[in-house]
Amino acid sequence: MSRSLRRLAKAGRVAEVPDLTNSKRNQWRITPDGWALLEKVVPEALAVGEAVFAQIAAENRAGVMDVLAALERAETDS
Repeated sequence: MSRSLRRLAKAGRVAEVPDLTNSKRNQWRITPDGWALLEKVVPEALAVGEAVFAQIAAENRAGVMDVLAALERAETDS
């Protein structure tokens, strides 16, 4: 279990539950407190992202999106 997941569990944001299809595994679920936090921070994060993106000249936005997509692919591949 990652350090981040342990911190989220300790804070009550996620909970470990048995995997009903595989008794050797557990799954993680977002708790009601976790959903409440997400509902608060996601709109704020999106607003910050939009504000930052608005500062990038229109002709450069496609390039920025290409770089972000490449970073996401690299993260997924690792």
